[in-house]
Amino acid sequence: MRDSEEPDGTRGDRAGGDGASSDGASSHSDGQPPVPPDWWYPHGISRFPRAGNIADSQGYTGSPNNPDSSERGGYVDTPQLWGKRTFEPRRLETISRSHRNDHRWARADRNVAERANGQKWGLGAAFAVLLVNLLGFVVAAQLVDIDSPLIIVAVIAPTFLAAVVAVLITVVRGNGPMTDFGLPRTMNTAMQNIGVGLAFGTASVIGGLFLVLGLIGFSDELPTSPLEQLGDQSLNWRIALAMWIWLGAPVAEELIFRGIVWGALDKQRFASRWVNLAQLVSTNWSVLIITALVFGLWHLEPWRLGILVFAGLMFGLARLYTGSVLGSMVAHSVNNALPAMSIIFLPMALP
Repeated sequence: MRDSEEPDGTRGDRAGGDGASSDGASSHSDGQPPVPPDWWYPHGISRFPRAGNIADSQGYTGSPNNPDSSERGGYVDTPQLWGKRTFEPRRLETISRSHRNDHRWARADRNVAERANGQKWGLGAAFAVLLVNLLGFVVAAQLVDIDSPLIIVAVIAPTFLAAVVAVLITVVRGNGPMTDFGLPRTMNTAMQNIGVGLAFGTASVIGGLFLVLGLIGFSDELPTSPLEQLGDQSLNWRIALAMWIWLGAPVAEELIFRGIVWGALDKQRFASRWVNLAQLVSTNWSVLIITALVFGLWHLEPWRLGILVFAGLMFGLARLYTGSVLGSMVAHSVNNALPAMSIIFLPMALP
């Protein structure tokens, strides 16, 4: 027998010794911690080793530089680790589905995250604001005759009052209008919002004109708008009404529809009840479509419903891209420029 050969018994004893050391029960001679027997198994996230320690499933803990350290603790629960985090976890894809900050609607998602903790108002507040607006119109219709100049006040007051209620809700139950409505805090951001609003407002005007031409193709006569019935008022009253249509109504209506209603739907991302339905109505696309439909239906002009919904979509896109109601206000104002001018000049041109 050659010297390099070993008896079968010796070889078996060595194999047995290797097998005994592989079960993780004995320590290695080089002072390193033992290899856990289930090192290959992907453990769940319910237990993590403490930071700075080496821990195995047998409860072993030790410092990487000092395996014999008396520090104990082993695994810690996931809630403990989350409790020690220095930042809040992102809930329900708040930032974005792709978890990126550079996607096209990142500003809107960041605004949702900024107001999440302090926003105590939701769908109830949105219904309250809409109810104030509706009751205002009902009361005004009962109190003011349509031929009276005060009818212009009756047109303005309900929407203005509802917008004031919306702002007060953010002050009392939220973070204030600056945060809850995403209003810009710097001139640079404001100018960017205005630029986006101008672009979508122009798109709304062009698209609306095409829709009107399509309606004319289907019908020789179109119903008159309620505002056209105010053309018999004096020039001063018409100018006041035109300024409201051009500047006042865009601000007030956007605080209602792209402000309080929009924010109430956004808040459903954090709902604890009816979770599936809440997530369905709180996505960016869902909020955009729902607010556009509510905006169109609220005007009670069936023949213009398609035009109004299209305009609402353009205003909503401005809101999404900027994360602010300022963008939708500017888009709304651009869209209302032609109707405002028609209130002043159309009665002069007609016999």
